[in-house]
Amino acid sequence: DYEYFSKRALAYQKYWDKDTRFFRGKNQDGSWLTPFNPVHSTHRNDAYCEGNGWQYTWLIPHDVEGLISLLGGDDAFVSKLDSLFSVNADLGDAASPDISGLIGQYAHGNEPGHHTVYLYSYAGL
Repeated sequence: DYEYFSKRALAYQKYWDKDTRFFRGKNQDGSWLTPFNPVHSTHRNDAYCEGNGWQYTWLIPHDVEGLISLLGGDDAFVSKLDSLFSVNADLGDAASPDISGLIGQYAHGNEPGHHTVYLYSYAGL
């Protein structure tokens, strides 16, 4: 069981798109869902539930070190995390009302992001 679930806990890496630098949804054939806009959100009708690409990029609380590595190390991790709080863009008319308390794209009022502000502590800067 330990080996099975340890391997499964790393499955998030399959959804990392190194070109866009976001986690993305995939089609059944393994290709990326398109079109892709990391800000746009369509409530329960896209790859994210109550969030968008910006918010779900940080939902790896069980392997923050792995996330830091995917993002290119501490400096790149902190730079992208800083950007989360400064990217101002409209989520779209179909976004979930649960995506609330926005500071940039950080959604303080929604569960997928409650831990996000604490991620700075993991960067070895």
